[in-house]
Amino acid sequence: MTSSSPFAERRPRLARTAAVAIAIASCAARPTSERASTIGQAAPYGHDRTALDRALVAARRPVDASTAEASVDASATEAGVAAASEPYAPELRVALRDEAAGEEPSSGEDATTGATSTVSIEDASGSLDRAYSAMAESLRRARGARFTVVVLGDSHTESDEFTSRLRRRLGAAFGSAGRGFVAPAGGARDVRRTFAGPWTIERAPLRNPSGAYGVGLARAIARDRAATVEIEPCARCESRDVSRFIVYFRRQSGGGSIEARVDGGPWERQSTALAPTQGPVGFLVSSTQEGHHTLTVRPAGDGPIELHGVALERDGNGATVDSAGTVGAQATHLDAADWTVLGPELSARNPSLVVLWFGTNESANRRLAPARVEQAITSLVARVRAAVPRASILVLGPPDLALRDGAGGYAQPAQQLTILDAIRRGARSSNAAYFDLLSAMGGPGTVVSWVARTPPLAYRDHVHYRPAGYDALSGLLLDAIARGYEGWAQRAARRPAAERSMTEAASAPDRSRDR
Repeated sequence: MTSSSPFAERRPRLARTAAVAIAIASCAARPTSERASTIGQAAPYGHDRTALDRALVAARRPVDASTAEASVDASATEAGVAAASEPYAPELRVALRDEAAGEEPSSGEDATTGATSTVSIEDASGSLDRAYSAMAESLRRARGARFTVVVLGDSHTESDEFTSRLRRRLGAAFGSAGRGFVAPAGGARDVRRTFAGPWTIERAPLRNPSGAYGVGLARAIARDRAATVEIEPCARCESRDVSRFIVYFRRQSGGGSIEARVDGGPWERQSTALAPTQGPVGFLVSSTQEGHHTLTVRPAGDGPIELHGVALERDGNGATVDSAGTVGAQATHLDAADWTVLGPELSARNPSLVVLWFGTNESANRRLAPARVEQAITSLVARVRAAVPRASILVLGPPDLALRDGAGGYAQPAQQLTILDAIRRGARSSNAAYFDLLSAMGGPGTVVSWVARTPPLAYRDHVHYRPAGYDALSGLLLDAIARGYEGWAQRAARRPAAERSMTEAASAPDRSRDR
């Protein structure tokens, strides 16, 4: 394999971490899991868990640093991937699957490896080409190249268990661009978020989510100067360094001033009062020398403020993953949100890729018509595309779940597969990419075996996954993304150089809004 690859310098690290993806201790407590109650039965569905079984077994074997590099090269060769010059890196799949933080397992969880499958991303329209182009820029360390992923979804996203693993693996492959967006409520790993004083913290009500809640569907409201919130990245995490904090707030009539300071330094102030020439979303940017820092935010005391979140970023190249999920959410809920606020905040994140991950709560809702789900996905993709027209959109199918049956056991929901097909149709009709995570993990019935494993990969509610389970699911998605990237890179390499540069320039994410 040629040494021109950007991953050549990372091989010693790959050798230390090959086949191991370990859960890192959370800086915040795990949120309470939502409960499902619908009873149903699904038809048999053929599947093969052999690849996942092999991966999980391999994760528990000791890694020999002297042979790991050879195994990395062999895996790429066996896949039939020819070595390519920059920016096309054939080791990307291995790096995304095997790179992980070298930390101790949390809460007694055993380590697992990123699993692989033969299920590919469905992308007949080339929706992911722009994301692949951004990945290529990041791999070759192009100036200002950033690969930002925003995941919008339900409790699987809200816990930040799944997205934190995407964050670490992408950061290991491309370099970290910072911890990313942190909402006022919900799960938040790799970061400490401490509210003190008289704050009112609200989550968007799912029955009527049309209020001004922003991209995280949460807001923190205060007017008393004694109300403070501190945001600090995990001191041992790869995304520990910050050079810029971006405070997201809503402008409103009669709004007071918001203040922020870094590490006890001078307070910076900005009014949140709505002016005729301004939109409803405001930002306060606090820049500092890159390093480990703590941001403190408070009202100035001259009126109410509405805080929607804080983004922690680094200057330069790299990747980051924003987690924006709500327990119990369905695609219809996000579609009904106030996009005059959510849209500008999503646009400000300037993502290369937006992932929409719904379907679990839809599958458990026997009264929900599949046609309504398809329409919601189509509408939601259109809203995202209007907010971030240069971003790629990937609709991620739900993982497996099982609900209580009348005999005291668990069975698949009756409409699990029809809901999945509705989500797929919505993605196809709106020219978004789609990945069938259920098939990749083994199909209906897989969650029952994951609960029964020692150690288990899913909780006994048969809906939510343990850290090791989300680790395996993230490996499946990233492996599919990396295989899609390899195909795109090979096609791009065969095109004439002039045509390739024009296409990449047209598909590259908009950097004009980068701060």
